[in-house]
Amino acid sequence: MRLWVFCIICVSLNSQSRAEEIKIGVRPDAKPFSYCKDSSCTASLDGYDGYSISVCKNILDDMRVRNPGMGVSVVKVTAADRLLALDDNQVDFLCGADTITEERLDKYAFSFPIYVTGISIASRRQDSENRGCEPGAKRPAVVGMVGNTTAQSDGIDLMLQAGEFGQFEQVVRQAKDNSPEGKAKCADGIGGGPDVEIIKTYSDHETGLRAFCNGDVKYYIADREILLFARQCDDIMLSDRTYSYDEYGLVFRKPSIDAPRDYWLFSEISYSLQKLAWGTRSILLQSVLSKMNNYRLSPDLEQFFRSVTGGAVPNHP
Repeated sequence: MRLWVFCIICVSLNSQSRAEEIKIGVRPDAKPFSYCKDSSCTASLDGYDGYSISVCKNILDDMRVRNPGMGVSVVKVTAADRLLALDDNQVDFLCGADTITEERLDKYAFSFPIYVTGISIASRRQDSENRGCEPGAKRPAVVGMVGNTTAQSDGIDLMLQAGEFGQFEQVVRQAKDNSPEGKAKCADGIGGGPDVEIIKTYSDHETGLRAFCNGDVKYYIADREILLFARQCDDIMLSDRTYSYDEYGLVFRKPSIDAPRDYWLFSEISYSLQKLAWGTRSILLQSVLSKMNNYRLSPDLEQFFRSVTGGAVPNHP
């Protein structure tokens, strides 16, 4: 189902310009979509880079034409607290790698999609040795991912269905089905006694991928572009497949007549995005070319760009 067909033709914009301070929630760990340019992320959007950041910068520039006094500040969020930040009015919308799901649509409003991706899995050519159940053996978890993402909610089931865990399928299934902490009993090829951590969640991709490269986890699940662009070791083997169809969008509180500012912001951003996404000069095309240069587009992504821009696709190899 194409979730973006609901996109609102925002012709009912408030004709009065507003000198608003817009607070944007940005994840610093979701390269190539949103990430810090250096180690010190600032409260300015200029301290961040990525495909989604480029899209949002273009939208905000267009909004400033209608709202000359508008200011912008950035609030750093994580996968775990990003929606809570929206709920608590710490941010006005999210700009990053946020998947549109039916569950989220029950509570939040999304722009029409800005990107299409899918969950994938990575392993390493020189995998960490697991020496069984003897005391002191090195016992990496089997699979890791960032918590509170679709990789956590859907990724393990998708990989089990595809047979990606090989000899570890049974113990991963046991840990998923029987333990909220992702643990299982010691089994062949898995060390550690009665409380072995089989499924490991991390707060962000930087931490998770570092653990993966250090040999603390055998497989890592994330959206494919994040695995491809955020490499922290040289011997990663990345599946050619994606195992889901996921659309990213900008995330808002649901507009309400009781919250006119939320309605104004949603309308303004939706209007600018719809206007700027169309045609050969689409900000989506410009952003993928400038921020993901030489990335080979999947057939799903090519079709997405054709449908959103009116037939144009990036001139990538």
